[in-house]
Amino acid sequence: MTVGTDEKQSIPAPYILLALPDWVERIVEAGIVSTDPHIRRRQRFANIASYALSMDALIHLIVNSAHNFEALLPVNIYNFLAFIVYLLLHRLHRFGDTFMVNVLIAFALIGHSYVIFAFGLASNLQVYFTMAGIILFLVGLPHWRNFLVLYFMTFAALMISMTFATEEGFVMLEDQAFRDSLGLQAMISAFVLNAVVIAAVLAALDRAEQNLQFEYDRAENLLESILPASIAIRLKSGKEKQIADRLEGASVLFMDLVGFTPASGSAAPEEVVDYLHRLFSRFDDLCETYGVDKIKTIGDSYMAVGGLDGDEKNGAESISKLALAMRNSVGSEELAGEKMGMRAGIHIGPVVAGVIGDRRLAYDVWGATVNIASRMESSCKPGEIHVTDEFKQVVGDEFSFEPLGVIELKGAGPHKTYFLREKTDAAQKS
Repeated sequence: MTVGTDEKQSIPAPYILLALPDWVERIVEAGIVSTDPHIRRRQRFANIASYALSMDALIHLIVNSAHNFEALLPVNIYNFLAFIVYLLLHRLHRFGDTFMVNVLIAFALIGHSYVIFAFGLASNLQVYFTMAGIILFLVGLPHWRNFLVLYFMTFAALMISMTFATEEGFVMLEDQAFRDSLGLQAMISAFVLNAVVIAAVLAALDRAEQNLQFEYDRAENLLESILPASIAIRLKSGKEKQIADRLEGASVLFMDLVGFTPASGSAAPEEVVDYLHRLFSRFDDLCETYGVDKIKTIGDSYMAVGGLDGDEKNGAESISKLALAMRNSVGSEELAGEKMGMRAGIHIGPVVAGVIGDRRLAYDVWGATVNIASRMESSCKPGEIHVTDEFKQVVGDEFSFEPLGVIELKGAGPHKTYFLREKTDAAQKS
């Protein structure tokens, strides 16, 4: 259902701030089996953190080996083991949401405490413990108790190291310069690790916000496509439990295709659906152009209403323009090699309008005006637009009319009716 003459606003597709190559995406998604998007996002963070720690361990292994492989063998063995373990930890995702993270943090605490005792406090390697806040990104707020346990475990490891580790440690006691370089390397690594994890989190957050905005805009667009704009606004406000209005001067149009039933019987189902889709989509565009509200389609029938904004005369003129434009559109489309015709009925008067349904919303109108408009359509000649005298009086001189006299409408009694013609010459010049 459309209202007004503004063009439909296109919905921008969600963008990806950082588009990773497919092979990188596969690595980041490794081991993740959950279909829950929130769990998958946290486990992606855990994988990124684990890979970053693996690369950090490899760098330490290379630097230590280049400096003095034999003297630093106890630490090199640990760094090699850490490099392998961190690379393979993604395999543990299958055992639960946070199982891999708990193993990751426990291994990191035990292993790094060993390195601090090996090199001593003078190496300043304890700076890595200050990254404990990142754990929250890995387990997520739903597991805040798990986070607190891991956070205090990290704090305990820091306190134990600061209390019981010596300044020099037990490896290469005489090489203070190497310890100083380890401290600098630790500072740089912690700086980079923080940046990598936080950047990944912010990129994911930005992507989630864009997707949310995209879905919101799409829902808004869908709501406005099935409800008049004013009704959509009232519905979204939540101030009215039920939307129901009485309108005194609504112009109701019913249109039905002539020759559709036999033509559809000889056409393929896909062809029939495609024909109706093309034709009714064009009708929807016309409704938007003339400021008319589409109410519904039933089979090959189309119902629209003008004047729902309270402007009776403008609504009547708009529905007249729509009916004439619809007749021209029907003649431009073919089904099974045949051009369809149409007949339409229009009446103006009071209606009750409102929104019905909970899961599948529908805006509809009811009342005698609707019934009379339907009877006008069913009693109309093919190719004509059948209107009542009440409608003609409201439209005035804007259009031409062919009088038909008084006819008996089933269930509605006698009515003076006309066929609607194109706009008069005077109106066209105006």
